[in-house]
Amino acid sequence: MSEPDAIICSHCEDGKEPIKEVCFTEVDGLYQFMCGREDHTVAEAWPIHSSHVFEENAGLKFLLALQRNFLAERTSCPDGWKISFVDIDE
Repeated sequence: MSEPDAIICSHCEDGKEPIKEVCFTEVDGLYQFMCGREDHTVAEAWPIHSSHVFEENAGLKFLLALQRNFLAERTSCPDGWKISFVDIDE
């Protein structure tokens, strides 16, 4: 099996929170699936295959078109997303 190409916050993986942020960065080339909370630790970011996340969350498949250095944020659950450029030099 190939190496994981994503990280997911533990709150999303265990089903306690929906995925509210998705980022795909140039720096590490990983998808990041996050709940939107600001108080995460490194231990709460689990490696995963992005294909598993997209299979389990069919409504997120449009985010496969997300280009590197862009962030998608849910503006209202379950509908609505804001997509913006992430300036990694800041």
